[in-house]
Amino acid sequence: MKHKLNIGYVKKLPFTSGQTEIWDTELAGFGVRVSATKKTFFVKKRIGKKQCRVNIGDSSFMNADDARKKAMEIILQMSEGVDVNRERRKAQKRGIKLSEAMEAFFTARTQLKERTVQTYKDLMRLYLADWLNKPLADISPDMCAKRHLKIGREHGRACADNTFRTFRIFYNFARTIEDLPENPVKRLSVQRQWFRVERRQTVIKPSELPDWYDAVNRIENPIIKGYLLLCLFTGLRRSEAARLRWSDVDFDEGVFTITDTKNKKPHTVFITEPVRDILHEQADIRQNDFVFWGSGKAGHINDPSRQRRNIAADTGIEFCVHDLRRTFASIAEGAVSYSVLKKLLNHIDGNDVTQGYLILSDERMMSETSRVTSVIMNLCKPPAEGGKVIPFRKAS
Repeated sequence: MKHKLNIGYVKKLPFTSGQTEIWDTELAGFGVRVSATKKTFFVKKRIGKKQCRVNIGDSSFMNADDARKKAMEIILQMSEGVDVNRERRKAQKRGIKLSEAMEAFFTARTQLKERTVQTYKDLMRLYLADWLNKPLADISPDMCAKRHLKIGREHGRACADNTFRTFRIFYNFARTIEDLPENPVKRLSVQRQWFRVERRQTVIKPSELPDWYDAVNRIENPIIKGYLLLCLFTGLRRSEAARLRWSDVDFDEGVFTITDTKNKKPHTVFITEPVRDILHEQADIRQNDFVFWGSGKAGHINDPSRQRRNIAADTGIEFCVHDLRRTFASIAEGAVSYSVLKKLLNHIDGNDVTQGYLILSDERMMSETSRVTSVIMNLCKPPAEGGKVIPFRKAS
């Protein structure tokens, strides 16, 4: 079977019960092998009288364009008589590679969220792709320092820091498998090279809420409107709200439950009047088990970036969806106790032993949730027009 191997085509290829090979129509010898769990790029070429196959990599870690570039390099080597597989076996004697460390890490850490796994893979694929087949022992502190600065310069400081924090995780895990030198990322700490991008602190200010609330209510798409309002009134993380299922909503008990949370603890949210209205509106247009359904592969809504830009253009208020969680927390902090706030945000108690002894009843949490919702609703109302001002007349 032949087809031009591009990013879109390979991504859409279905996994098969057996093994299927698709050959590229533009680069002879370049192909992808599809099995039940993997899509593996490869090169097949004759060296002398011997037919040789060289695996390039899993499509989870590289896309078709990157694989094609690598295939061209391998074909050139093979044309010069280089046995690439034999050279790789020699390299394996030098120890575990980055790609192997990643695979072992993901196999061991089964509790990781799918989004986290994909983020880790993307960082390595986008910024350290040429290191994936390097033995970790060959990656030096100097290489880390130079690449960190390069990524920061070309793609942003936060991207550089996140890439090497992730690389550090894989390297430390690999040290539990075999004897490796000290983690080369330590150079960034010793030389104080981390950019240490400050955590985003933006919120929608109380003075901005009436205009923002009005703009959201004018959104024609009821799914996006409901999604943004639910995030504001509940303080849910954007992914938690997006993945909320009808099977986890209980109107009779007046609650819904987020089962897949960041800290692995189910989070029960009490349904206040505005939230009930949002859910009823979504129920009227229900298409699948997601409250905020979407037409994409995930089945639920994704980040409504276009609508956010429209609101910003209309009101001058720039925001991301996670700003709504910070806005909720900032408002709630002035209305409820710290213990209640942590419960509303589903934050873990950590080392706070006293916090661990507090048991907050459902009745109290419903009352406190309603209190916060009322404060938010009042802030969303436009300010009342002032009465006529009568200037003070000075005494003669």
